[in-house]
Amino acid sequence: MKITFVYGGFESLGVEYLSAVLKRDGFETSLVFAPKLFNDTMSEIPILAKIFAHEKAIVKRILKEKPDLLAFSVVTDDLIWCRKLSKMIKIHAPDIKIIWGGIHVTSIPDTCIKEPFVDHICVGEGELAFLELCQNLRDKKDITNIRNIWTKESGRIYKNPVRPLLEDLDWLPFPDKDLFYEKAPYNMEHYTTMATRGCILNCAFCHHNIKRKTYKGHKYGMRERSPENVVKELIWANKKYKFKHILFEDDLFLHDKEWIREFTELYKRSGINKKWFCITHAWNIDDEMAKMISEAGCAYIEVGVQTLNSKIRKGSLGRPEKTKEIMNALSTLKRHNIAFNCDHLAGVFGEDEDSLIFSAKYYNYIRPNRIYLLFLTLYPGTDIGQIAMDKGYASIEDLNLKIKGKGGTTTHGGSVKDPVFDYYRLLFGWMPLLPKKVNRFLIRTRLFKKMPKAVFVASVIPETLSAILSNLFDFRGPVIIKKYIHHILRGGF
Repeated sequence: MKITFVYGGFESLGVEYLSAVLKRDGFETSLVFAPKLFNDTMSEIPILAKIFAHEKAIVKRILKEKPDLLAFSVVTDDLIWCRKLSKMIKIHAPDIKIIWGGIHVTSIPDTCIKEPFVDHICVGEGELAFLELCQNLRDKKDITNIRNIWTKESGRIYKNPVRPLLEDLDWLPFPDKDLFYEKAPYNMEHYTTMATRGCILNCAFCHHNIKRKTYKGHKYGMRERSPENVVKELIWANKKYKFKHILFEDDLFLHDKEWIREFTELYKRSGINKKWFCITHAWNIDDEMAKMISEAGCAYIEVGVQTLNSKIRKGSLGRPEKTKEIMNALSTLKRHNIAFNCDHLAGVFGEDEDSLIFSAKYYNYIRPNRIYLLFLTLYPGTDIGQIAMDKGYASIEDLNLKIKGKGGTTTHGGSVKDPVFDYYRLLFGWMPLLPKKVNRFLIRTRLFKKMPKAVFVASVIPETLSAILSNLFDFRGPVIIKKYIHHILRGGF
């Protein structure tokens, strides 16, 4: 039995784990990869995206694979793309069964299972459920009572509850990297993995907010692989792929100081000696933590700041940390020569332009490697949608647009709207590249409001320059540039 995954934009660790679990059980897997040039959340230029879409060619590649089961991992921003490809496949090959999984499906399963070209959906974590579905399809067993799987059969929809989350993460095989490396070899430059699953926080805008509801009645929190298992994977991967850097994509990599202590000691003794990147929040960043990870090769960290107003952060986003804690954490990283970038949300309910000016002055002082200014997005199933309506910043029509995959990549709601957002995207985008004195002048005179605010000038150019100039710190930027070069030279594939 053959399972073909369809995925666009970037490497997917989730798909790699699914493939690895299936292969371990004797299944054949393949990937049809669409680079989604100029429509991949890093660079969005609709005219160019349409030129490089190649949807008919993607369908031809899928049909050439002759899969028994076609799997899509669906996020809300890619819903229309996944729906269009699924429909085209059903027109040309109605016997191919299609399954949708991913966070969009988990957030609104009742809507997704009603899509006429979808045969099955997977709600929640997929490795065990997807494996059982494939086993039962292969062995011609009943598929109507598999936990996490909803399926259509004989005109009826079977909706099954979720199973408990996988607690023993060491049970998982190492991810099937060859699946993506064959289609997108530039990804071999950095090795992507995760040491944990889950999160101790419940931010109103996050996918964990959805999963906590999905797994209500089950234990939901942080689950860890053993430090030994993580280092074993890295040793294996280093021998096989000879990567340059490591990217830990955990949402909260530094959540457990004792785990980090054990991991860093094992990593230093492993002989890998490669720089690495991780994502975290401010709480656990103190001098002891920073010293441990710096000595073990951590060169770059992404910190979700979101807003520098503690009251708004807690009231609108459900984030309990205080602004002083964030500032202390960033200063600590600075002292230990660990580069960092800051994620900042525009449009947080209650945040005004004065708050953005305060943030700009602070960022100019602390000098992040990059500042990502993004609109707060009201994704389906998250608490942020109800909060937005309660505060009068969104209507039920706005939420329904996102359920349908419409309304743009982000919802332009909250207190900061266009064109104000465009000005600050320009300021924040260029700020790490300009001297402090220049930034102070731009902020004081508000001259940045008179500069070109087109996306290409405000985002694409500074992002590209940052990727080139920060090669020693931000491992992802150069890979994204290589992605575009690789696929443009191949005509978009």
